[in-house]
Amino acid sequence: MNGGFARHSRGFTIVETMIVLAVSMALFISAVALINGKQNVTAFNQSVGDVKTALQQIINQVGSGYYPSTGTVQCTAPGGNLTLGGGGSDTQGRSADCLFMGQVIQFGVPSANSASQDYNIYTLVGLRSGVTGSQISLSASQARVIARSSTDPISVPVDAYSAKTLEYGLTVSQTYMTLHPTDSVGAIGFITNLSSLGTGDGSQRTDVVAIPNVLLGKATPEGAREINANVKFGVVNLAGGINICFNSGGTNQSALISIGGSGRQGTIESKIFNKKNCS
Repeated sequence: MNGGFARHSRGFTIVETMIVLAVSMALFISAVALINGKQNVTAFNQSVGDVKTALQQIINQVGSGYYPSTGTVQCTAPGGNLTLGGGGSDTQGRSADCLFMGQVIQFGVPSANSASQDYNIYTLVGLRSGVTGSQISLSASQARVIARSSTDPISVPVDAYSAKTLEYGLTVSQTYMTLHPTDSVGAIGFITNLSSLGTGDGSQRTDVVAIPNVLLGKATPEGAREINANVKFGVVNLAGGINICFNSGGTNQSALISIGGSGRQGTIESKIFNKKNCS
């Protein structure tokens, strides 16, 4: 007894303890979600940046005349028809019949990992006879990629392409012409602008080609067939350029990468949206 009052002490009840634990758990879950969300945003931004870097590298390689050596492909023109065969290879610039024209990129290629997508980078060749002065005719040159397609899986001795995976679950939802958004592009070509060769500053330009009728979701053999069938219909340096819409695999975001347009064929720009499908 102290002053006539009894002092009692008591601990938390079970209900109070459960409430404290629930609140703590909710705070912990919120913190984890916030950290994971920031990590996913960072991963998305990095994967978009990787694609931009790959596209810029293609433009630089084509502009410098570089192309990957296969070591086993010969390009000839018996009867005036472009033919790819084995039995050796012609070094760059030494083929009597054929010309390295550039590279073609195909998006939306199914990956071995069903949660991801690949994109292929092909080597594009054509007949020298398809060049008049400094102008390359995609039709007259019989331009095609060096890859086994669904229509000629045996005649092409090697696949001169590289397959890359879009990181962090990035997927392509649409590729289209800026001024004609309902027209799908499918594949994008980058070819050397011959008129820029031998300029005073020693620089070369790269033309951008919108190749129609190459659908997203095509495996390599079918994609190569569609590219070879439609590259002759490609539109060179189209006004407004080409757009590629990427959706994030871990966030509610999308990214629009724009290539060329307004006379700036080597320009690559990107824009991030906090919603899907670049809308």
